[in-house]
Amino acid sequence: MRLPEFLGFDVCCRLKQRLPELKVVFLTAYANEDYIYEAIEAGGDGYLLKAVGRKELVKAVLDVVDGKSILEPAVTGKVFRRIRAGGYESIGNKVRLLSPQELKVLERVAQGRTNKEISASLNLSEKTVKNYLGNLMVKLNLSRRSEAVAF
Repeated sequence: MRLPEFLGFDVCCRLKQRLPELKVVFLTAYANEDYIYEAIEAGGDGYLLKAVGRKELVKAVLDVVDGKSILEPAVTGKVFRRIRAGGYESIGNKVRLLSPQELKVLERVAQGRTNKEISASLNLSEKTVKNYLGNLMVKLNLSRRSEAVAF
């Protein structure tokens, strides 16, 4: 999921745009429901956890090549319940709520920078950075800085 310069979703989306027939299986350590939705939205054909056994992985890849979709069994029920309840909003849709400046602040927060460091890098006052951070946390429905980092 987390590559040095991109998220796996971005790579999948770009590959699918160039090669629509390409099959993509996400193999990850993350059982996060949001990641599963993002993988599906990006065009992924499968989503499995790295703990999957060798035989199951080979079968899943062959199933995807045959046109089937694969979803991590441990979270399938949660995903369906959440979809039925209308509780899914993609990360991409949430990010679109942010202003360009809020996005810059969020990126720096995710890098572990302090408000002081962010203010210096963006040539803003610390109070302005704090305001941007507060606004973006409201827009993204976050309550702690650590949640912003994870987001």
